[in-house]
Amino acid sequence: MKPGSADLVKHQRLIVERMIQRGSRKDFDLMERGLTRETIRTIIRQIAWLNEKDMVFVHVYFDIPFWK
Repeated sequence: MKPGSADLVKHQRLIVERMIQRGSRKDFDLMERGLTRETIRTIIRQIAWLNEKDMVFVHVYFDIPFWK
């Protein structure tokens, strides 16, 4: 993907996944301004794999049970 060519709607799953895995707090705040909290929760549930640290984060921050 070329820099600057990301479409927030078309690539939202990839964007959310990368923000959780590698993003800073500033990046995360920017993501939350572009997507609703419920949309982010729905996208997180579609992600096939997250490491343990990221799973704990989404569990606590978004109140998503580990087994969902």
